[in-house]
Amino acid sequence: TCADEPHSILGIDEVAACATCTRGVCDQHGAVCIADGQRHCKSHLKAPKNNQNVRLCEQHRAQCHVDAVVFRTEEVKPCPVCSKSTCKEHLASCKHCGRAVCTRDIDAALCKTCRKLTATFDPTDSLLNAGIAANGGEPVKSGGWRTAQDAEHTVAEVNQGWSRKLVFAVKHGESVPASVVRHSVWGAKKTL
Repeated sequence: TCADEPHSILGIDEVAACATCTRGVCDQHGAVCIADGQRHCKSHLKAPKNNQNVRLCEQHRAQCHVDAVVFRTEEVKPCPVCSKSTCKEHLASCKHCGRAVCTRDIDAALCKTCRKLTATFDPTDSLLNAGIAANGGEPVKSGGWRTAQDAEHTVAEVNQGWSRKLVFAVKHGESVPASVVRHSVWGAKKTL
């Protein structure tokens, strides 16, 4: 019998175990995940936005947290500010740090992290090393540091005088910048 239709009588070859919960389901109440080829209960499958004719199991799909639309896992990435899964449609570039963040964590082209930068008088050694790497291997001449942290990075802004700023983001526990933006009176230039 099919677990979703317990009073049905089916042939043994018409019922298969769900790869997620191991309940036996028939073709009407189960389907194959396009990513792994295994049969699952329909309750464990959802159609991705870009192809309503296929189904993906919980392991091979992710939802964009902005609008709850389903995508393949490789079609979303975590927002560095809030760490929630976000699709390409809902990512925007912060004009200050250059990172792609979700549209919920950006306002007027600045991410929430850059909006909360505060003065830092004693940057950590890993942040100083990241500053050297962000500055092309040269020591950072500083007129002051401002930093802020979010789910994935520490964002640092170093005032270099003459309206020049070096802004870089460093993943927690690392000392190499993940993104680098140079700001001057002529505009911003992303170098990493």
